[in-house]
Amino acid sequence: MELKLHLGDAPPEVDRTLVQNIVKAQKWMAMIVEGETFSEIAEAEGTSRRRVQDVIDLAILAPDTLDAIANGEQVEGLTSDYLVMSGVPAVWTDQREMFARL
Repeated sequence: MELKLHLGDAPPEVDRTLVQNIVKAQKWMAMIVEGETFSEIAEAEGTSRRRVQDVIDLAILAPDTLDAIANGEQVEGLTSDYLVMSGVPAVWTDQREMFARL
């Protein structure tokens, strides 16, 4: 579970957990493209196959969403937990609509 507390006009803070999971997802997606299976990736990374399957969707986030995350300017509520639990639509316009409802 993640919790963010915003007090006043603090500068944006980068969600390091989210960024780390996006980097993992992109690495794992490249491994899938190269022909590795979820099970092989999980074994190599020391995690579960289910975790790989849940996180890999972060590799398809829209470029503008990735920029906002990198700058700590994503909409409130857009966290790793939210994305893994909700799933990430493959179509970028659908992603934007989903995130706008947060």
